[in-house]
Amino acid sequence: MVSLDTQIIYETLYRMCQGANNHPEELKTNSIRLVTEYDGNPINIFKDIKDVNEAKEILMTFDRFADGLAGLYLTFLVKYGLVKFDNPNDLLVKVEHHDIRLSEALGILKSSGKISKEIAKPLSEFFRSMCSELGISVIDLDSALWAIGRYGCSVKRELHCKAICARFIQIVIEKA
Repeated sequence: MVSLDTQIIYETLYRMCQGANNHPEELKTNSIRLVTEYDGNPINIFKDIKDVNEAKEILMTFDRFADGLAGLYLTFLVKYGLVKFDNPNDLLVKVEHHDIRLSEALGILKSSGKISKEIAKPLSEFFRSMCSELGISVIDLDSALWAIGRYGCSVKRELHCKAICARFIQIVIEKA
């Protein structure tokens, strides 16, 4: 059993969490729970769980773990072989601004570029259904979308977009 010194946990987390989006109190609570309920090992949370959705529900009982963060965390764990589920294609394709830019460039989506539940959820479901239909791993698609969106479509009309994206060239020709 791991020893538990809550003061050391709090002091360490407080030093680590000096940003606007960090929450040392919640991290302390989650850390204590991880130590007391799961012997300090996050992988133990998913011991004997074979269903992605069940794992996500358990993860969402931790403070500050909503649908998106829980989905990202599970995708990370599966991607790096830390856990295995019977239904990995039920993992979330987390839609963020790079995915929206890429979807706009490909003509899949017309939007203001802002992320909202009205856009993110249906787009995520669309990506997941396409993976199922085409036999593509959700994790591979998510990784590819992130990389292409991050490094290929990070700023509209940037020079590297012209060099790597045939769709960009087609859009320029259509507007001419």
